[in-house]
Amino acid sequence: MPLIFFCYTYLLFRILLRPAGLTVSAEVPDLGLTVQWKPRNNRVQVRLDPRWEGKTKGLCGNMDGQEANDLM
Repeated sequence: MPLIFFCYTYLLFRILLRPAGLTVSAEVPDLGLTVQWKPRNNRVQVRLDPRWEGKTKGLCGNMDGQEANDLM
């Protein structure tokens, strides 16, 4: 059964939830963080503002602009 979302924006505390088609985005503007989920192909994309460059650690790298140690 396909998932159908409507194009509305929901504000939950400081998180903006934006379903659009088969994609759902959760955004925390004051942190500069956006998480996008595409259930059709089970993909998750995490985006951060440039102010986080060099200040992150984890499985996807440290966001220092060097492709050798960042998953892009």
